[in-house]
Parts: sequence; structure tokens; C-alpha cells
Amino acid sequence: MINPKLKQPAPDANPDPFNRPPPGWSLTQPKGKWAWESPPQHTDVDETVDMIIDKLEDPKVSDRYVKLMIAGVSVEEIVDSIALAGFTEGQFNPDVAELVKAPLAIYLMKLADDYDIPFKLFGNPEEMAQEEEGLVRQQSSVLCVSVTQTCTTTLLTTPHLKLNAQWLDTVSLKQVS
Repeated sequence: MINPKLKQPAPDANPDPFNRPPPGWSLTQPKGKWAWESPPQHTDVDETVDMIIDKLEDPKVSDRYVKLMIAGVSVEEIVDSIALAGFTEGQFNPDVAELVKAPLAIYLMKLADDYDIPFKLFGNPEEMAQEEEGLVRQQSSVLCVSVTQTCTTTLLTTPHLKLNAQWLDTVSLKQVS
């Protein structure tokens, strides 16, 4: 990283390359030191989505996420942080974390729609630069349509979401325009 005041690279935090743990060091530590080393609490994707949405439906929690979306934090970034937090706390394994992202993204888009706030679907700086050229609008509509097609069954059968096909169609149309 370049220090803007000095116009030169910042010093390495650890200048001695040998002052590091040797490979395999983590295997010598006691088991169970980290939450992800033990079996996850939730292994079923539907149950995990229900558990997360139950937490998101708490008014204090949902207000925080609404404020984040108003501030410009993308739905993708929020979903990624929820999935990472659940994994690091030992709630679920990485596979379940990846599978819950699409239903959570659609739930957050519905939450934003309920509050009539605009939302950013992606938070990638490269895509933000492309947005000026109008390329992201086309890509997000394709993603939204594919997410809608792949997740409709799961979302319509999850009682907490109370989504219907008409709302999913409006989300797809909003992303296209």
C-alpha cells in the first residue's frame, strides 16, 4: 500500500519472512478452538433460511439493514456479511452459507421494496464503473431473472417470506428499467 504523504510503499507489517508460523501450525493447536471446527448447528438450507429471516424480522434488526441499504450498501454485501458471520459463528457450513445467499438477497430486495427505498444489487467497484455505461442494468436484470427462476420454489414454500410470483415479476421488471 502506498502512503499518500510519502509517495512510497508502506513498510511491511512483518519484515522478517521467517517470523511466521510454520506450515501446519494450525494442526498442532487444540481442536475446537474455532467455532467452524465443530459440527454446524444448522445443516438444512430451508431451516437456515427460516432461522436467519426470523432474526431479520426483528424490528431493530430490519431497521439496521434498511438504514444500510439507504446508505448505499449493496444487497450483495449485506448477504455476504450475513453468510460469513453465520459460518464463523458455527451456525452453518460454507456450503449452506452459499446456498442461503439467493433467498436472503430476494428477502432484502422485498424489504427494500416494502420501505420504497432504492437498492443496489451489487457492490463491486468495477460494476459501479460499468453502471455509468448502462451495462450493469442489463446484467442485473439477467441475474434477477435467473435468481427468480431458481429460487421461486424455495421462496414460495417458505412461510416467513410470504412472497408471490407477482412480486417476483415486479422485482425483475424494476431491475430491467
